[in-house]
Amino acid sequence: MHPTPRRTGLQRTSAFAAGAALAALLLAGCGGQATVPSGTTPLPTSPPVTPKVSAEYSIPAASSQPASITPFTDGSLFFTEAAAGNIGQLQTSGTIVETALPNPASKPADITLGPDGAIWFTENVGNNIGRFAPVTRVFTEYAVPTANAGLLGIVTGSDGRLWFTEQNANQIGAIAPSTGTVTEYPIPTAGAQPDLIAAGSDGALWFTEPGADAIGRITTSGSVTQYPLPTANADPTDIVPGSDNALWFCESGAGKIGRITVNGTISEFSSSPSTDPSGLVQGADGNFYFTDPSANQIGRFQPTGNAVTMYPIPTAGSDPTGITLGFDQRIYFVETQGNKIGQFQYF
Repeated sequence: MHPTPRRTGLQRTSAFAAGAALAALLLAGCGGQATVPSGTTPLPTSPPVTPKVSAEYSIPAASSQPASITPFTDGSLFFTEAAAGNIGQLQTSGTIVETALPNPASKPADITLGPDGAIWFTENVGNNIGRFAPVTRVFTEYAVPTANAGLLGIVTGSDGRLWFTEQNANQIGAIAPSTGTVTEYPIPTAGAQPDLIAAGSDGALWFTEPGADAIGRITTSGSVTQYPLPTANADPTDIVPGSDNALWFCESGAGKIGRITVNGTISEFSSSPSTDPSGLVQGADGNFYFTDPSANQIGRFQPTGNAVTMYPIPTAGSDPTGITLGFDQRIYFVETQGNKIGQFQYF
């Protein structure tokens, strides 16, 4: 399993229907894991800073609708541009480089760093799993057997395959990076609408099911278990592994942050004053940070005491969605309508 933090380019369905498409359905930070990336320097203890959005980087392509973001080993970050049909790279210098996909209408959605050192992503409309080689900047695409599968979340599993969600087909898929072989596994509950997916400490894959108001678990052999959420109409979106070996997730419909142990025990915590937690990642300080598209803010949830603090984003109406932890241990997020990549500093 890849050791870096899970980006999360989540998407919210309302935006997809309105033309802001992927960023809304997904809500990804995309690939990686919520643990601190290996090889980074320890979190500084002084001098303390006031948490805030410390930088915003404008994307060259107009109205590109960035959806999901993931860290790369050289310290840069890669992200999807759903409307522009690009893979973008925010370099450590602050420069953004964009590379066009073979099909600009493919709608790249979630994104993650694969076990082979390449960038992998889902194509929501193109119905492919994409691979991007950062050095040669060459794309390879692998067709998914089920037509119009509605590909969304993607993450590396403990078996070395890339696992992804098929929202329209109500399936979980897996692709072997060495061969490109795709295997699909059906979800027992019809209309579960699997969204984002994360690798658990138990070696299984865990995913949100907004259509079933549940959290799903699938083993690498394809066995699926579903855990209903206590709150009705919770609309779970992003899900990430925590340092406590549990999985943490957002309930954008209920205004809550959820936690599920690998044994299936669920706890829910209010995200108030936030009512729309969407993308989620654990920071190097052990706290969880989330995007709130409705409030145009970044939220901090402290597991100790369950306190929530909200921080404004300078660009009005930016629609923050996907979020991740960079190798510099800062938080990065996409501004789907603001057409920017944001940086949040908390130490």
